[in-house]
Amino acid sequence: MDFRSERAIVIERFDRARDDAGHVHRLHQEDLCQALRIREKYEDTGGPSAARIVALLRDSAATAADARRNTEAFLDGLVFTTVTASPDAHARNYAVLLDGDRVHLAPLYDVATGLAYSIGTRASRRLSMSIGGVFDWEAIDAEAWRRCAAELGVDESAVLDRVHRMTADAPAAFTAALDDVEDWDGSVTDVRTRLLPALENR
Repeated sequence: MDFRSERAIVIERFDRARDDAGHVHRLHQEDLCQALRIREKYEDTGGPSAARIVALLRDSAATAADARRNTEAFLDGLVFTTVTASPDAHARNYAVLLDGDRVHLAPLYDVATGLAYSIGTRASRRLSMSIGGVFDWEAIDAEAWRRCAAELGVDESAVLDRVHRMTADAPAAFTAALDDVEDWDGSVTDVRTRLLPALENR
């Protein structure tokens, strides 16, 4: 959107809601470091692991159905950020929305692939949360996902199916998203040139 001389990306907040009168209300949300009372956000420096997060989501759910939905939503986020090599998908970039006794995983936010910006260093290949003990996204294989499934207490075949499906769908999804952005200065073409081949290789 344009605001006088400034152009900005505007993102609708998931932790605000409008009532029938048009008044904006804050929805109670906590990132997962807050929810777990952990200061560190990166797993390898003391932040929460995927298994610890899933345990929280299950323990805090009001119903078995909520526990299942929250676990599946988190797993989808974990798969997506791994498939797309998102280097900043740490525990502060996941949150829960609290509504009375109900706890729901918030929509994903602050998600960005590193594939368009990778310069080949070890740091550029490192994820914030390990998959089956592996942090280097280039080294994550089916065996790492099997270990992850065991750690999370979820069905191994369902996890592998999610990984295969998201890996297959990601290039077309990113292409469609890029097609939606007006390329007024050539930056979309630049990102497309760097990102899509890396994503296809991924």
